[in-house]
Amino acid sequence: MKASILKNLKKWKFSEIPTPNSYDQKNYALIKLTLNGICSTDVLRSMQTGFYNYPIVPGHEMIGKVFNIKKNNKFKKGDRVAVYPLIQCNNCKYCKNKNPNLCDNYSFLGSRTNGGYAEYVLAPIRNLIKIPKEVSDRKAVFTEPLSVTLHSFNIAEKQFKPKNILILGLGPIGLLVALWAKSKGYKNVTGIDRNSNRFKIFKKIGYNKCINSNKTNLNNLINTNENFDTVFECSGSAILQEIGISITEKQGQFILLSNPNEDLLMKKNLYSKILRGEINFRGSWSSLISPYNEWEYSLKMMKKKSFDPSILISKKIKLIEIPDIIPKMYNKKFPFIKIVVN
Repeated sequence: MKASILKNLKKWKFSEIPTPNSYDQKNYALIKLTLNGICSTDVLRSMQTGFYNYPIVPGHEMIGKVFNIKKNNKFKKGDRVAVYPLIQCNNCKYCKNKNPNLCDNYSFLGSRTNGGYAEYVLAPIRNLIKIPKEVSDRKAVFTEPLSVTLHSFNIAEKQFKPKNILILGLGPIGLLVALWAKSKGYKNVTGIDRNSNRFKIFKKIGYNKCINSNKTNLNNLINTNENFDTVFECSGSAILQEIGISITEKQGQFILLSNPNEDLLMKKNLYSKILRGEINFRGSWSSLISPYNEWEYSLKMMKKKSFDPSILISKKIKLIEIPDIIPKMYNKKFPFIKIVVN
């Protein structure tokens, strides 16, 4: 099969590799891929921070059709499916306590084993989620990041229903947080980003309160009277994280979704802010397909015409173009929000 392979750090190559055989492993299926979203994590890791091993086929936002599968009661050849990339061990205490996204010994398609930047992927049958016929491929390719952001909202709403939301960073994850906020009826949502191109989508979703971090003295925000009871950190920026903590109100919550671009060195005043304000500082990692299936819920929501994450798509490319476009994305050679691979 054809694949875009990362041979080593910054060393991309499009070439032929063996097609995996689903019959070599019990309870696995071979999926012929149709669309894959390029995640910013793949861009950063392939060009800067590195993967666990090489060579590797990255890509974890994938949909396709079942191509080869043993007879079972749930799936058949030709079924359209989204592929959940986290492969749990089922043996650690977190798996046994029904927190499989926190598995101690997990594998991960597109990170620890070959993923979606190829014609086919080998995936556990239990990691397949059927795509309803009402949901287009353009929407369905967002199932993974949409479920990741739904998971963060589920964490937030377990504490309380937000009244005033701040989203730090309006890349795909931040914009999908905004999409969920809109669907849940939240009216007071503010977004911060340095890329004004992203504000157009934020406004299209239904929110107009945008702060351009390139044109605003962010320290002035600390001196305003407006604080936020819920902050979603989607930027990876230490500067925005500091600002966000500073304007989180007492007994508010600060939800971390992004992988950091740099170290966050906690200043004394920020530590005191969290301590004395009883701020709930939470991580939100991946998403769940059991015991509660956030992927099925995301796909159910995408049946609605009004719930359309595909408005984030900037460009569609071919599989062969990945080795050329990812370095350009890393070096910000052109404006984009979401690139999708055909």
